[in-house]
Amino acid sequence: MVVSLVIMLMILFVGVGSANSDSASITEKERLELANKLWGTDITYGEYIEQLFPEAYDKSPDATTKSYYDMEVSWTNPAAEGPDSKQTFTATTGLTRSVYFGVANSELDYDGSEITYKTWQRMVLPTPYTKIPSMSVLTHLWRDDGDEEIVGIELESENNVYELEAEDTYDYSSSAYYRVIGQYSGVYPSGVTPPSFNGISSTDWEHVS
Repeated sequence: MVVSLVIMLMILFVGVGSANSDSASITEKERLELANKLWGTDITYGEYIEQLFPEAYDKSPDATTKSYYDMEVSWTNPAAEGPDSKQTFTATTGLTRSVYFGVANSELDYDGSEITYKTWQRMVLPTPYTKIPSMSVLTHLWRDDGDEEIVGIELESENNVYELEAEDTYDYSSSAYYRVIGQYSGVYPSGVTPPSFNGISSTDWEHVS
């Protein structure tokens, strides 16, 4: 009788744990459908990440999380062509005028039937190893085979870092045009102006066959 009761309790707790886990996650297919639907809408960076990656802010401090909810998402027209280019972000610390400066970039590479796409950002000044309270990078792989759509997406979000990279791979079976559009953001230490930053970095369309 006791053994049966213990087994029933174990099953119950496992079931509850699974339900909680499922409620805080979505499938990759659902994530891609949602990303395509939300692209270009009036939404904050925090809201965008919360819907695509519900578990993303579980370990983030409240103040840092709030900063992302105050950021308007930077969008770009995926159909528009543009040159590959690195982006920069800059801030200062008031009276001492100490400069915070960083760079961000998106890259696309392919080999065989696999595409590797990524977006990264890193600090340069005051030093290449200057850590800031938070960084977040969201990279999107877009495909154009007559219609533009997001076919891959990856997020990295960390606290107390000086660099961060989001990278993933995508297996393709037919030729099409692809590009990477990445969104980067971060929170500076207290006393820095502006207190946070966000931007967008992208590659040009590239034919992959």
